[in-house]
Amino acid sequence: EMAAGMTKQSEIDGALGKNTGAFLDNLETEYSYLHHKQPMFSKPNGRNSRWQLDDCFLRFWFRFILRNQALVEMERNDLLLEIVERDYERYSGLVLEQYFRQKWMEEERVTVVGNYWDRNGLNEIDMIALNDIDKTAVVAEIKRQRKKFNPNELADKVSAIEKDLAKYDVKQIGLSMEDM
Repeated sequence: EMAAGMTKQSEIDGALGKNTGAFLDNLETEYSYLHHKQPMFSKPNGRNSRWQLDDCFLRFWFRFILRNQALVEMERNDLLLEIVERDYERYSGLVLEQYFRQKWMEEERVTVVGNYWDRNGLNEIDMIALNDIDKTAVVAEIKRQRKKFNPNELADKVSAIEKDLAKYDVKQIGLSMEDM
């Protein structure tokens, strides 16, 4: 269900018709398949959390292959490829966000990297990289193609969390596959 975009436990519970809390916790702590995420600046253990399947191969498998098992069994790879091509841009956009957050954690002068979403899902920021030593912050919108980045849209999103960023010198940027 996570591969289909259901990331809240309530959504997953509803789709499966049962409480999945213990199962999800086990997949995170025992097997490291999932990661329980909180938005930046939220209270620890807050209710505004999401689950994420970290492994890109598994995410692809569940999103495209398992869901279309009938096409695989019928050896209709042409139709499977059509579905992958149709939905690949959205899928790879999420992978690109994960890539840049990981890259910044490993290569930039930052103390914490994450992303942000509000409770309603209306305001989402792809990456926030904070440096609590230098009091700097980089807020980034991540797009596959640079031309799709809209600095005014990002500025509007940042204004929703300006009090959380008040102690930082904030830089707003767009990242794309060209920046890989």
